[in-house]
Amino acid sequence: DISYENDGTGFTIKTPYNLKNSDIPCIGITPYKDMDHWTDKIVVTYDATITDKAALATDLENVFTAPATPNTNGDTIKDDDTIPSGGGEDTEDIKMKAPALEITKKSNKSQYAIGEVATYTLTVKQTKENLTANNVVITDKFAQEDGMTYDADSMEVKLNKEDITKDCKITVEGNNFKIETGKNISDEDKLEVSYKVSFSKTGEYTNTAVSTSDNTNEDQATNVIEVTNVTPELSINKTSDKTEYAVGNTGIYTLTVKQIKADATAKNVTVKDQFVQEDGITINAESMKVSLNGTDITKDCKIVTNQNNFTIETGKDLSSKDELLVSYNVTYTKEGTYKNTATTQADNADPKDDNNSVTVVDQDVTMTKDADKKEYKVGDMVKYNVSVSLKKENSVSKDVVINDTIPEGLALQSESVKVNGITDYTINTDGNKLEVKIPELKYGEKVEVNYQAKVLKSALGKTLVNKATVNGSGIHPGQAEVSVKVPKTEKTPTSTNGSGSQTTTVKTGDDFNAIPYVAGIALGAVAGVVIYLKRRKLKK
Repeated sequence: DISYENDGTGFTIKTPYNLKNSDIPCIGITPYKDMDHWTDKIVVTYDATITDKAALATDLENVFTAPATPNTNGDTIKDDDTIPSGGGEDTEDIKMKAPALEITKKSNKSQYAIGEVATYTLTVKQTKENLTANNVVITDKFAQEDGMTYDADSMEVKLNKEDITKDCKITVEGNNFKIETGKNISDEDKLEVSYKVSFSKTGEYTNTAVSTSDNTNEDQATNVIEVTNVTPELSINKTSDKTEYAVGNTGIYTLTVKQIKADATAKNVTVKDQFVQEDGITINAESMKVSLNGTDITKDCKIVTNQNNFTIETGKDLSSKDELLVSYNVTYTKEGTYKNTATTQADNADPKDDNNSVTVVDQDVTMTKDADKKEYKVGDMVKYNVSVSLKKENSVSKDVVINDTIPEGLALQSESVKVNGITDYTINTDGNKLEVKIPELKYGEKVEVNYQAKVLKSALGKTLVNKATVNGSGIHPGQAEVSVKVPKTEKTPTSTNGSGSQTTTVKTGDDFNAIPYVAGIALGAVAGVVIYLKRRKLKK
């Protein structure tokens, strides 16, 4: 009679047989001592199937018992060495040969600030030699239901360093995700999952990652991080390329803005700059340049510039690893001391400022530049004159350099460059760039630089601005500029003769057809000869 446990973990066999032990201790000689058929024996064979993954977690213990049976008088036969017909029991440990998964989980930090992004990494391995875990699945879930957001686009799955993200089925829902890899891994393989999470609330966040497969038990790993409310702090540093300038000089200013808290981010940073003086200075709006970590972002910013102040709305956030640079030029038109204050702030950071002060003195060099006319046409030669002299009595400047860059639309005629007023100088030209080097310039000397530039077709309809500069030891840099126009419609110069009719003057270099002029001259000559002959005949 065989019966089974309801859960299938055991069975009971009731047999109709009695078992006897027929060993005769006194017979210990051959061949009787080797005979084993004197004692009764029942052999039971059966198969068992592993149906639960829980069985794979450890070795299995199988217990087989043959309980004692009652005597004829109803007493149970006790287990005793002297009573061999008592109950018996035997145990067998079954070693399980099954794959096993192991998962580890880590974050790049243990503490974050609100708005900061955490990077998590999961590593899954199969730890049993020569075995394979089939169809591995990975899940991750936060204990908290809000305050965090998975970045689904950041999900990356690698098998032995090869990206298999596109091969996986990834589902992200609220505070958890599931990755069905569809991959099998052996003890020589490694699955790696990386992803990012942002936090919007303070507190402690616990999330648990679980790995499982079709033929293994699950393994899990838990990670705990803390999110704090760190207030960002900005810093700003303001510098100028010099502390003293001369009237007409241009100062170059640089602002450096940083966020100095390690775990904080300043949101939507703005920068302002204000000069105390309302006149005597002009901020050059076109010189304004904004860069973030070396990348020009000027076009991304909203910039409002006035004569003595500006505001820059960058629209950018700054972490402790970022650096924002602002540079701009200021032209000084009056003597005096010029003070300005630069300020930076963010949506979540208090304002910070820095001050700068420069002195502007009267120019110690006189520099002029002019052209022989105001308007030209294509093909004309523009005659430029640049003059330089020192203003302070008994002053001397060494290594004086005059630079002049001719604008596009003109072509410098290098052979036309002449220097007067001094004898020791060097002329260098490179395309449209002109440089005159003077070893020493003394008070009372006046340097005259003359040259010509040809008007090209590309100058039509343009106003060409040409600026020359001078610099040297012991003097403030000087500059001078002149503008000339090349109108689109060129007027032909005309003059009136004595009879009131107009005559046209043709200049060398003009485009015109010479044939009508030559024909007219020839016809005029013939007519003159005819008239002259007729008059001679009349006189006769």
